[in-house]
Amino acid sequence: MQTWPPVFAWGSGLLHLALGASLGVQSAGTAVVLVTAALLALGAGELAWGMASLRAGRPRAPRTAVLGALAGVVVTPAALAAGCSAVSVAASLFLALSAVGLATRRKARADGSSSRGTHAGALIAATVIVAAVLTPALASTDAPGRIGDLPSGGQGIHSGH
Repeated sequence: MQTWPPVFAWGSGLLHLALGASLGVQSAGTAVVLVTAALLALGAGELAWGMASLRAGRPRAPRTAVLGALAGVVVTPAALAAGCSAVSVAASLFLALSAVGLATRRKARADGSSSRGTHAGALIAATVIVAAVLTPALASTDAPGRIGDLPSGGQGIHSGH
């Protein structure tokens, strides 16, 4: 279970980055720009926390993770008001709160050791769960539609495809 929180945090981080990218700030007001900045910062923080926790082999700074999850809860109404997908916002909240819940849980094996097979199995299980939540949530964002946008308004050489 020690590998689950970082993987869940990565899923939430990727969703927050996609939500921030999907808002498009070219002609948006100040509120949308602030929501976009908050989503991008939250996503980057979740990815960094997940990387540090996985590298350490245990959740790092659980209180910081709780603050990050609370920030996600605070940003949720603003993200919905700015036009983010409700499915994606709900999925990112589920992943972030799950990561924090698992990270702050104080259960360990009695002897303090874990087998390599158990670790790999837990990592695979966490990845499958995150992929099952993340894939449809990413599909409901508007980020893929904005990736090919050029400043001239065209889609480049692939505009007819």
